[in-house]
Amino acid sequence: MRGIVEHFRAIAAVTDRPIIAYNIPGRVVLNLETEAIAQLAEIPNVGAVKQANPDLEQARAIVELGLDLYAGDDDLVLPFLELGGWGGVCVHTHVVGPRVKDMVRLFRAGDVEGARALDRELAPSIDLLRVS
Repeated sequence: MRGIVEHFRAIAAVTDRPIIAYNIPGRVVLNLETEAIAQLAEIPNVGAVKQANPDLEQARAIVELGLDLYAGDDDLVLPFLELGGWGGVCVHTHVVGPRVKDMVRLFRAGDVEGARALDRELAPSIDLLRVS
C-alpha cells in the first residue's frame, strides 16, 4: 500500500486540482485498505473516494476521515447516502441519471422512504447493465 500512497502524494505535489481516489477492487484486484485511505486523507487535495466495495464499515470510515464518499457500484448509492456519502460515479447514471439525481434529492430532503422506493424502482436498470 505504501507505493499507492506515494503515487498519490507524487500526483498531489504537481497539481492543485482536487483528487478522487478510486477504490475498485473488482477491477484492479486490490482493495485500498482503510489505513491507506487514512494516509490519503492527510494529502490536502485528496478530497474524495469512489468506493466500489460493498464494505459498509470501510465506507463509514471514509466519511469519518472527512473524505467525500461516492458509490462506484450502482447498488451502493443509497446505502452510501445513508452513511453520509454524496452520490455515485456509476454506470446506470448514463441511462437513468435524472432518476438517480431525484433519489439523491429525495434523500437529502429527508424523504428517505421516497428515496428507497425510487432505489427499488431503479434496481432493474442496475441488473440490466451489470457486467459479470
